[in-house]
Amino acid sequence: MSKQKSKKKDDPDPKVEISVEEKLSQMVRLFSKIDTTESYDPLSIVLGCLSTAGYHRARLIHLTPFDRVIGGMQHILKILCPEVHKGYAWHFQETALPKTDKDRAIESVQILMALKKLDCPHHFLLGHMLEEKYELFAPVVDWCITQMHAAAIEHENYAEYSQFFGMDYESKEEAQKAFTLALRLPHLTYRNPSARMELFHPTIIRDIVANGSVVLNEYIHYAKTGQQIYPRWYSSDPAKYKPEDRKPVHPLVTEPDRVKLVAISRQYAREMTPEARRTMDSLLEIIDKMDIANIILDCDERLHAEADRYYESYRKHDELHDDYNMLQRRIDEFPSGNLDVMTKTFKNMNSRTDKIKSILAKEITATNEKIKTLNEKDDKGLNVKNCPAKKDEAEKLKLYCSDMTMRVADLSQKNKHLRDTYGKWKEFIMKLRALPPVNKSKKPDPNVPEFPEIDNGIADKLNALNNEVGINSLEKLTSLPRTSAKDDILLRDSYMAFTGDVILTLQDYYWKAKLMYDERREMCRYRDGLADHVKVLQQRLKSKREESPLLKDFTASLNKMKNALEMNEKVMAPVKTK
Repeated sequence: MSKQKSKKKDDPDPKVEISVEEKLSQMVRLFSKIDTTESYDPLSIVLGCLSTAGYHRARLIHLTPFDRVIGGMQHILKILCPEVHKGYAWHFQETALPKTDKDRAIESVQILMALKKLDCPHHFLLGHMLEEKYELFAPVVDWCITQMHAAAIEHENYAEYSQFFGMDYESKEEAQKAFTLALRLPHLTYRNPSARMELFHPTIIRDIVANGSVVLNEYIHYAKTGQQIYPRWYSSDPAKYKPEDRKPVHPLVTEPDRVKLVAISRQYAREMTPEARRTMDSLLEIIDKMDIANIILDCDERLHAEADRYYESYRKHDELHDDYNMLQRRIDEFPSGNLDVMTKTFKNMNSRTDKIKSILAKEITATNEKIKTLNEKDDKGLNVKNCPAKKDEAEKLKLYCSDMTMRVADLSQKNKHLRDTYGKWKEFIMKLRALPPVNKSKKPDPNVPEFPEIDNGIADKLNALNNEVGINSLEKLTSLPRTSAKDDILLRDSYMAFTGDVILTLQDYYWKAKLMYDERREMCRYRDGLADHVKVLQQRLKSKREESPLLKDFTASLNKMKNALEMNEKVMAPVKTK
């Protein structure tokens, strides 16, 4: 992973990427820039940061400030440090009433223990917490939020999502179900369940029908009551999955919730001051222009389409793997011969043949000389004509010489056939070696993307939008005229909470899009690489079919030659010892 890789044209462009922790730090600075008033004291900054980081119970009006801050810090720290001490469970109980010093101390000590375990660089004491010195809370909270979001983008937090790419699926429908459930896994901030309370889930930002008024009033209503109207929009239970769940939020399902929020928004609007209503109108315009629901829907559909293409590549890879194994088995069924080894054997046979033929030729010559001598008269005037014994011996020598001559002819004939079959087989092998390599499925071209079939713009779009939301939208908020009215503060806090949810959701989709791109590219490389291997095996099988009769003829000639040589070597053994 540490190796430097050259930038490919189809790689997501990282030049504008800003991390979540940087965005949240910018939010803290934006909070700090607001004129110091009673409304925006250090407590308000801390509560705003906790809410923006996904802990919306920090905005609940009916809770004590201590519970809102301590609950938020515990929520974040429990993500970073699930167990403060071995056998020591986190303890926290929300209440609208003041707690005893003992309860406050117990809940505070847990936080200090976790901060120490995580090596928090800020000096923070139990007295600071019990005395509620929120100006000292702010840097600690900011550090905790930064650590949480740094942890959220760690690859292990997307392990369940990544599992989709490593599983074997029986059908496309099964793969679609698995990916939908994996994609629906929420950002780490919303994933940590709590028995003590139901955390807010930003379902409403996905509703393409809900307008800015409906969206903002969901956040306002939660701050006032601690209850959200929209239910959690996904189910992590595979048994409850339905094919229509591939769509983010179905408009008909959420219609009763919208109707309820419209009625609530009208009631809240009647209770607002004219100044607060102007602020609200401005915020609603900002939210409507964001069009977040349609953007998420577009990214959701594109990711599902990429998942379908991944599955198709995966199935193609499986088919190619089966083809590869089948071709390899069929190739293995054909006889194989190594040219160098067979050439060495061929030369050895030629050498042995020449040697035997030479011995036989000398034996024939010597035998003919003996016959010639028998035909001539000896000292007693005897020869084959007048000596039955010599005539009988001469006949035997003629038969022996004829047998030697036939052996030489047989060896010559077999050797000629061996040379012919070897020559044809070697010629085929040399032509085969001279063939150009099998064409690859991909020819590197620096001017075109490696895999045009991959949608590489999802992550770029999400990152650019995230930057816009994290900077421009927040700056628009700070540019609005402010009042000290409680309604105005509630509106701004609710908008900040909405913005934080948008950033966290887009960032979660951003990393899932990056992982999708990496997995798609890797699978395409596997698929095309295997396709190249299959092409090579197809060519090899074709060559094996053409080579097989040539190699069989040569092998048969080689065996015949070997048998003839062994037989002649045994017959000629007594001759060589003479």
